[in-house]
Amino acid sequence: MPNTAYPVLQEKILQNPARSLLRGTRRAPTELPEQQPGTVLVFEVNGSYRALGRQRLTGREPEVIGALSVSVVNTRPTLVEVYLKAPSASAADDFDIRIGFRCQVHSPEAVAEYGLHDIGPMLQRHLAKDTALLAKCAAKHTKDIAEVRIVANAQIAAYCKVRPPSIMGIQIDLECVEVFTPRGERDFAKVMKKTEREHVIDRLRRMGESEAVEYLKQMLASSEAARALAVSRDDIDAGEAARQVAEQEATHLSGMIDLIKVMAESDRMDRVPLDIQRLYDSAMSALTGNDALLHNPALGSTDQQAPVRSGLPGRDDDERYVPDEDDLTDDLADGGAA
Repeated sequence: MPNTAYPVLQEKILQNPARSLLRGTRRAPTELPEQQPGTVLVFEVNGSYRALGRQRLTGREPEVIGALSVSVVNTRPTLVEVYLKAPSASAADDFDIRIGFRCQVHSPEAVAEYGLHDIGPMLQRHLAKDTALLAKCAAKHTKDIAEVRIVANAQIAAYCKVRPPSIMGIQIDLECVEVFTPRGERDFAKVMKKTEREHVIDRLRRMGESEAVEYLKQMLASSEAARALAVSRDDIDAGEAARQVAEQEATHLSGMIDLIKVMAESDRMDRVPLDIQRLYDSAMSALTGNDALLHNPALGSTDQQAPVRSGLPGRDDDERYVPDEDDLTDDLADGGAA
């Protein structure tokens, strides 16, 4: 732990000095405590205290020879910190306040006489008498830490101005006031910050997943886009993709040809407003790479200018169909004439 001794750093009882017939009475300098920079030695001589400035002592000085004890006193300006607990409106937490005082010894003799080894408790007791500070803090919740800091600074400054701390031989001035965040609020803030960060990360992750799903949905809406996506990700090569496209087109054309044949065989050709012969020729040509009429005798040759249904099995070859009205009238007329 750090050394909190201030302003008296050390005290030592001295033995009787050595006496010699030739050299007289003398105290060995090694018997004295080490004098650090910024300190003075204060000797207790005949019930009084005498400080000697920084100098090399020979041991023959009257104060050194006649001293019963010696004290090392720090005379440099020093910041003395005091900690004070103030109640809050929450029964679970208190406000921890750190108050800093700038102190400097102006009378080493008085300090050594009173044996002021640590003035921190004295300053703490002085601040604890400020009932107004305790009352104002007790009315605040720990979540109002920012407001408490303002109130504590103003109240402590006013209190020290009206009732300044007074210790014999020391000049004391208020330096700073700091109110620490209660442990409960600090832990809660840490959890909240961590949770908020995790929430932001999770939200961004979900947004990325949603965009990825929507992208894949659009890409998989058609076989061509899905196949292009697979090629871009090296799931399949371009040759395999081309082969699949060719197979798909061949299957489609073959199904079209089968549909045309079924329609022709079921006598539904007249009900479809399409040039079935041309559609059939185009499908066969795309499927085989050759002229469909040259490879399909049932459709006739390319030189024939037959009606659409003349090359396909249908109503011309089916006896179930009733002739046209004109043909029926001619037949009836011929029969009557006969």
